[in-house]
Amino acid sequence: MPERVRQVIADVGEAEQLIRFAAAAQLARLDDEHISQRVVAQAMGRTDAAFLSRLLRTGHFTDKQLKELDEVIVALAPQMPGAGTLSSLNIRLRGLAHRDALVAQVPCSWTWELLADPPVTEFDVLTQSSAVLSIFMILSKAKKKVGDTRNRAAGKLTGLVKQLILIGCTPPTARNTDALVILGSLAKYSLRETSDLIQDALASQPLGFRVWRAVTNLVQLTKNEKDEQVEKWVTDLFKEAAPLREKSIYPGRSLDLELAITIPGEWTPRGEEDWVRAFLLSRARDTNATIRERGTAAHGLWERAFFDAKSLPAAKGDLHELIATFSSEAETHESAAGLRWVAATLRAVLEGQPQTRFCNTWPPCEEPWFQAVRRAAEGLEEADIPGHLQSAFKTLFEHSLLQNAGVVRRQALDALVASGWTQPIVNALDSVLRSEDSESWLRSRALFALGFLQQRDGEVATVLADACRSAYTRFLSSSSAALVAELHSALFAVGDCFGVGFRAGEENAVTRTIRRIKEDILRPLVCEEKMQHVGSWPVARAAVYMLTFTAEAARRSDSSSSRELLKILTSHPDAVTQSFSAWALAFRFAEDGGVRPVLGT
Repeated sequence: MPERVRQVIADVGEAEQLIRFAAAAQLARLDDEHISQRVVAQAMGRTDAAFLSRLLRTGHFTDKQLKELDEVIVALAPQMPGAGTLSSLNIRLRGLAHRDALVAQVPCSWTWELLADPPVTEFDVLTQSSAVLSIFMILSKAKKKVGDTRNRAAGKLTGLVKQLILIGCTPPTARNTDALVILGSLAKYSLRETSDLIQDALASQPLGFRVWRAVTNLVQLTKNEKDEQVEKWVTDLFKEAAPLREKSIYPGRSLDLELAITIPGEWTPRGEEDWVRAFLLSRARDTNATIRERGTAAHGLWERAFFDAKSLPAAKGDLHELIATFSSEAETHESAAGLRWVAATLRAVLEGQPQTRFCNTWPPCEEPWFQAVRRAAEGLEEADIPGHLQSAFKTLFEHSLLQNAGVVRRQALDALVASGWTQPIVNALDSVLRSEDSESWLRSRALFALGFLQQRDGEVATVLADACRSAYTRFLSSSSAALVAELHSALFAVGDCFGVGFRAGEENAVTRTIRRIKEDILRPLVCEEKMQHVGSWPVARAAVYMLTFTAEAARRSDSSSSRELLKILTSHPDAVTQSFSAWALAFRFAEDGGVRPVLGT
């Protein structure tokens, strides 16, 4: 076997490095199938045997090359973990600016015939939406009048957009993210037809918080084009972000903050009138927000100003103030170590030479929780990971927990998911969760990562079940904000990992474990007196989420159990929990007690 190109992640924010790592990891997986890079290159139509090696060393994979690589890997090893996900990673990191990046492409001669039939499955929706988007991309470059063709394509939008929103609001599979990216891309070419539907989803759908990602994608695609219509719509929409957070079932996900960080400086006044700066400062100062939110907001101030020399002085002033605030709060805060860590990473980006947009290496830290993460990362050296990938895996794992710049933390997870080597990461996260040195705010990050990895097996189900029990026990002893956030994260992770898309109808260890979580934890939890207190309302919302998406269509007993608990929660004092439960009962359950598919409602 030829020597593999060593993958080193020097900048976690650079899309090319993450894409090269994911491609190298998938190709290393093929070694187990005795499929060489030479065979892969030949299947891609390349006669140069060193073609892939050069790309993996320092090259730039084009959109077309990543699609070709996906097609070849799926054809040669269809059951391989991660197969076919490189194109999805590509559009997450680079955006969907070109037709070559479309995950689903339809032969031109099939397009209108395909669009004639109503979409039934998620695949139908994504394929038809991609076909419409492809038409809009072509028409946007046309020199002649194309109104009739555009109107014909736009006529298909309302139904498709509603279904894209529905898919995009469900647990985070690759299709969920693809749907939101396509939705944001469609909005670029058809804002008139899509804006009201997007705005309504953000305002009224219980899971609408995920639709912020589509708006973020729209901004990424248009920020260099001086599109005044988009700028005005996003600006007006963004004014609702703070009130919507209060109704969100998962404010810690910080998707509104990701949008704020993406909004270009040209869209806002400078100084005190900069409404994005004010928004980020407000969230960073908000003592009711999670450590994840506050860290993302604080680092977002720096990220926005980093490439704008005129904004840097104000950003430096903001960060010095926040460092002092976090350090002062840490003297009495229940998550003191988390605040100290946010302050330390802010200080590192301010004082680093050269200055960086976020931490790529960590400031010195001797605290026990930090050492627990480092031990888990070192343990990856003993895992079944090829030597040329170990450094990159350790880097990405550490960033998935330690990185306070939230967008970058999620990108590290995106790359790990696309690599297909999630088992070692699961083991490392489990190590952090079980460590006596771990802390609640850190466990919340580890739990989110477990749900996001989408490794749907018995081992992960057991890890999450143990985490739910531990978080529930701690919650009963002290319902502090950090412990509420941890239990919320644990329940959400179960719904994320084993919700829609998981084949729960099969009787197996996973389904039995999920049922035990419902019976041992959710059933007593929904009747727990502490759940009535305002500070515990996030847990009630997470319980509704898990019940909604883990109901099993194949077992009437489980269906009845989920319905029963949701009916109890319709009487919860939190108006959001009430309405979410009522929506879930109508959305997910048929009159005969069966469980509806997401697109069957």
